[in-house]
Amino acid sequence: MEAAYRDTLAEIARIQRRPPPIVPLPFADDTMLTRAWVNDPIHDDVAPMEHHVIAPTLRGDGWSEVRFGASSIRAPSVTGGITIAPRGFGGRFDCDGRPVASNVFVSRGRLQRCADAMGLRQPAELLPRLNFADPKLFAILALIGAEAKQGGPHSRLYLETLLDLLCVQLLRDHSAFPLQDRSIGHGLKPRQVRHVTDYMKVHLDEAVALQQLADLLGLSRFHFCTAFRKATGHTPHQYLVRIRMERAKDLLDDSRLTVTDVALAVGYQTPSSFTQAFRAAIGVTPSAYRAARQ
Repeated sequence: MEAAYRDTLAEIARIQRRPPPIVPLPFADDTMLTRAWVNDPIHDDVAPMEHHVIAPTLRGDGWSEVRFGASSIRAPSVTGGITIAPRGFGGRFDCDGRPVASNVFVSRGRLQRCADAMGLRQPAELLPRLNFADPKLFAILALIGAEAKQGGPHSRLYLETLLDLLCVQLLRDHSAFPLQDRSIGHGLKPRQVRHVTDYMKVHLDEAVALQQLADLLGLSRFHFCTAFRKATGHTPHQYLVRIRMERAKDLLDDSRLTVTDVALAVGYQTPSSFTQAFRAAIGVTPSAYRAARQ
């Protein structure tokens, strides 16, 4: 154990104020599983842990936000979503719901063993995810959870095989490199585009930075811009402006809102900057658009 990292079970027990329900089977490479359990709200700084923590949401509830460095990720807790806290990852966690989740604690050794078997040359590193959609990964985690609950004479062998399959899927779609570089040439995957654009919609009234969007997928700004443009035909800024303008048109139909109200609601701090952006995108000023609609 490295001194900078906390014992995984101790840190999980600290933030949840009770120990996690560990499955009492000895797995290879210090891998551990929990049964399904209700996660209480968290408003705490979570220290870097020894293990990669993989948490599928079995019943969603509330919203979660993670702030790390100058970046943040915010997403609703939805059934089928997956949160990944890579080994050594720490930050401020604010989770206001009580979702039902399970956990797989994957050691560095196990993930690296699978990476070596796949012929990957670099150290195995995972990307942080928050309530992220990956149906394949969730299906594997669901099988792990069902077998851990049922048990049987061959459960450990079956679970060890599933855990290796889990590591393969993590390395294929959630590793820092080199697999992400292969996907850049084809653009982002549809689920990655949805994740980014959903974030844009939730944060329309904020100054959304390019680095924040890139951090959602664990990519550099350059790679993110290139892959987003190949997937959508637009730069991230162009896409964000388009979403803002569509929302602005809906809000302008509400006569109770002033143009300033609408500007602030879609992320513009002054009516003049909003008017300039709206006219460039729609062809008329917000006031003229509203007048034509009445």
